[in-house]
Amino acid sequence: MRRVLKAHYADVIEVDTWAKASRIASGKNHEWTESELQEKLRLQVAAFKERMFKEFGNKLSTQPDMMAHVLESYCGRNLPNVFQACNTRGPAG
Repeated sequence: MRRVLKAHYADVIEVDTWAKASRIASGKNHEWTESELQEKLRLQVAAFKERMFKEFGNKLSTQPDMMAHVLESYCGRNLPNVFQACNTRGPAG
C-alpha cells in the first residue's frame, strides 16, 4: 500500500478504498464506453452459446419445456428476473 501511494500519489490520494487505488496503480481502472461494454457482452454471449451448443446440440433449443425445466433448476429464485430480461430484449433475431 505504501509503495502504491508513493508511486501514484497524485492519482490515488483522493481515492476512498484500497481496492480502487490498487486498480488505478495497476492500470486496470479503465472506464468502459457503452459500445465497448456492448461488444464485451456480445462476445460473452457468443462464447456461452457455443459452449451450450457443444454440450447439448439442439436438444434444449428444440424442446422448450425441457429448456424451461433446466432454467428453473439452474436459476432458482432468479428465474423471474431472467424471463423479465428476455421480455425486455424482445424476440430473438
